[in-house]
Amino acid sequence: MEQLKSWLRGRHQIAVAVYSTPAAEAVLANNGLTIVDFLRPMSLVNKLNVPMRVGELSYRVQEVNLRLYAGDSMFQPKSEVIDQSLGQLLSLQAQRHTNLQPMPNLIQQVQSDSPETINPWFYAYQSEFLRLLRFTEHETLDHPVAGIFCIPADKAQALQIAQKLLTPESQLPLQASQSMLPLQDPMFAKHFVLVQDVAAGMDEAR
Repeated sequence: MEQLKSWLRGRHQIAVAVYSTPAAEAVLANNGLTIVDFLRPMSLVNKLNVPMRVGELSYRVQEVNLRLYAGDSMFQPKSEVIDQSLGQLLSLQAQRHTNLQPMPNLIQQVQSDSPETINPWFYAYQSEFLRLLRFTEHETLDHPVAGIFCIPADKAQALQIAQKLLTPESQLPLQASQSMLPLQDPMFAKHFVLVQDVAAGMDEAR
């Protein structure tokens, strides 16, 4: 039961889109990181005390864990691509677990053994299945409610660069299809981050 609760908490974390420019990504690429990799350790927001009410149930939110996704990755592949990817995964898992034996006492083993022992391939399949089916128009669980906009600090006219990230050309497919709040909507929370490479220095005039 605790394993199920942990899985559900992970699936219901708030989704946040990360928008960045190639120049901002290049700052962290020197260290083998992406902007999302860099921000992910800071995705836990704690020390909160926010009142929430759902129906007749009221409680206070103490912490929120954010799911960060690169904006340009927030789309669902075509059905043919999904089928092909899942088929390849099953073929690979079948090769890895060729030593699996029939279970004559299946019910007893289900009650006594861990799920990984009975179906060692299932969690890999489940994870890939859910990953590929994210970002559908009708399923709002993975729709981002906010955006983090990352721009390089060493570029002139940083404000213009930030404004360019807010243009319709930067919209997610879900926003272009009007399935979620557009970038310009004030209800779509926005946070701007200046990315600076300290080793490269910075022009103080900027």
